[in-house]
Amino acid sequence: MSPEVEPRDLGDVGEGLLMRRAAADDVPALIDLHRETHGEARSTADEHQLRDLLERPHPTFSGTEMTVVEEVATGRIVSSQHFSHHRWAYGGVEFPVGEIEHVSTRVDYRRRGLIRRQTDVMHDWSAAAGELATVVNGIPWYYTQFGYELPLDKHNGRRLFREYAQTVPAEQAPYALREATPDDLDFIEQTFQSGAPRLRVSYLRTRDHWEYELLKRDPRNAWARRLFILTSPTRPVGFISIHPLTLAIDAFEVAPATPWSLATGSLARWLLEHAEGALGLEVSERPSWSFGWLGEDHPAFSSCPHLFGQFETLGSPLRRGAWYVRIPDVPAFVAHIAPALEERLAQSNEAGYHGALRIGRYREPGVELQFDHGRVTVEPWRQTGIHEGDARFADATFLELLFGRAGLPQLEAQFPYRIGVSARARPVLHALFPPAPSYLLPLY
Repeated sequence: MSPEVEPRDLGDVGEGLLMRRAAADDVPALIDLHRETHGEARSTADEHQLRDLLERPHPTFSGTEMTVVEEVATGRIVSSQHFSHHRWAYGGVEFPVGEIEHVSTRVDYRRRGLIRRQTDVMHDWSAAAGELATVVNGIPWYYTQFGYELPLDKHNGRRLFREYAQTVPAEQAPYALREATPDDLDFIEQTFQSGAPRLRVSYLRTRDHWEYELLKRDPRNAWARRLFILTSPTRPVGFISIHPLTLAIDAFEVAPATPWSLATGSLARWLLEHAEGALGLEVSERPSWSFGWLGEDHPAFSSCPHLFGQFETLGSPLRRGAWYVRIPDVPAFVAHIAPALEERLAQSNEAGYHGALRIGRYREPGVELQFDHGRVTVEPWRQTGIHEGDARFADATFLELLFGRAGLPQLEAQFPYRIGVSARARPVLHALFPPAPSYLLPLY
């Protein structure tokens, strides 16, 4: 369990306010909070999500790591958020991650520091759990004031339009779809993880995660998903996760030796002809389906570019955005993922590089990378002069390079006065940190 949170008087930010852990009997008051902050429609879906978190076993949430700020005189909850635990992977190297979600404050209690107080508690919980990162899937800008940056793309996929799906001939759609059953859970876990090698950062979903999605989550939960299996006449060849609330395909993977073009064509025809009946939703008049969760470089888009329209935009339900990421100890994180750097270097033009590179981050701790016949070791290093080191990255630019959101030339063009790289360091940084897609499907 996370460190105790003793009920804490917050009189310095508002008279009669108490911060404490949430409990199951807080659900009605939490629903009232969310009704004010998110609106009636959202609060109905939130009610079932909160009940799932607080009243049922959950794969990523302990049942106790939710804070509330209570108005003592009335018992009204005026602010709340919760904390969950995940496993992500960087180039195949696993690392523990904590995530803050369900952040909500009543309008008349905003700008008093209530979120900061609760976030500090959750950062303590994350440190106690040994997590190397904390993340937030949140609204624009807000979490940068708490030490978060935006180095990982979120959504940025495309839309599949009905008129395009109508052009798919039968021979390009040979696979059928059926609803998943418990017998499919091992296949779903293995197939989902088979997509990880193409990604810089991926989410590690276990069989328990998929079992929760299929059997244990309340279908009225805002994050409820429907899982379907793509099949040939002899075997399963892929799986699809659909988020009914937004009519979004948020996971799509195929088994080895399955052509992506045929899988994508089959899915397109199924969405056109059978999705309405299978989902029990009126979707026949919708002009398009969102594939926004899948990111910009999903194989479905490159295998069937003729089926997909524009990238997701600010006007879509899943707008283009990014994950908030906080790495409290960047040198420790880079040391942890050193095996991924070794593998990337070995497969590059700089294989066998020998020497050391010092990467500065001005006021923030940087790293010294030491290369010895394929081994990469990492030590903390802090620059003391503005031109010291082999490379220098101001603000969040190093995290954008590290997480593959952009390559070195793109970052230098975008931030010409925030990055300085020596000729010696340039080819090695190219080799270690090429741009690469990431895909993260959270479990709430």
